[in-house]
Amino acid sequence: MSDTSPPMTRDPGVRSDRPPRPTAWKTVLQVWALTLRRGLRGKRLLAIIAITAFPALLSLLIASVGVDPGDQIEFFYSVQNTILLVVVVPCVALTLATAFPWPEAEEGTLTYWFTAPVWRWAVYLGRYLAGVTLGCAVLPLACLGLYLPLSPPEGAQLGEMTLQTIFVTWLAFPAYMAIFGLVSTVFRKGVIFGVVFIVLENSLASFQGNIQKLTVVYYERAFLWQAVPKPLRRLVDEWFLERPDSPFVERADALVMFATVPVLALALALVVIHLIEYRSKQGQSA
Repeated sequence: MSDTSPPMTRDPGVRSDRPPRPTAWKTVLQVWALTLRRGLRGKRLLAIIAITAFPALLSLLIASVGVDPGDQIEFFYSVQNTILLVVVVPCVALTLATAFPWPEAEEGTLTYWFTAPVWRWAVYLGRYLAGVTLGCAVLPLACLGLYLPLSPPEGAQLGEMTLQTIFVTWLAFPAYMAIFGLVSTVFRKGVIFGVVFIVLENSLASFQGNIQKLTVVYYERAFLWQAVPKPLRRLVDEWFLERPDSPFVERADALVMFATVPVLALALALVVIHLIEYRSKQGQSA
């Protein structure tokens, strides 16, 4: 990948076949489109399909064995809060965010996206936005796959809760993408660090008190808790880990967190990516 210095002026009388440097935002758009095309195939796409299909497989199993409709409510909230929010959303983000830059540095493909020099931060931002776009397109399928096979009783309002769940995954996903993208920018083995982060986050989210507010999962649950019908709150308390002495923050606070985390993590990654010389183990630099 090229350095970050501004393009040099050249003598208009000297002919050059080298194309001019594209503008930064044109680069972002080109990388976004290229990444989306590449993201629709390959092993990472298969991994995303497997992850997002898991809640649907569980729901189909519950529906096939004829679980009581009342128990299906508890099943829905249990999978929502112990699998969908804490496993599916971060794992999809981890799969997409850790595809760049170290993996492509190892493959030696970082320098071949464009025939003209480009800004590193623009390439990174394009990759990030493409990952967010792809993830926000597939996560609703996981939410719908959890809900559609079920036959809950009247008044359960699981359809409305499913729409709320889709919305909160769209809020949380950019934060996870930015966090894992930063990790992948700094560390060669970003996937390993990402897995450790997911395990640690889920452990912290299970504790009561202020420590759970350090996790994205907490704010996902806080946002969704407001949408749970009051007659059902006692039934689903254990899945939201809600306690009378430790109430959730308001939705406005959750929205602030969802906006702040991706901005800070993305900004830091855009700085870091200019400071690291990405080099494969064989010594090829990018």
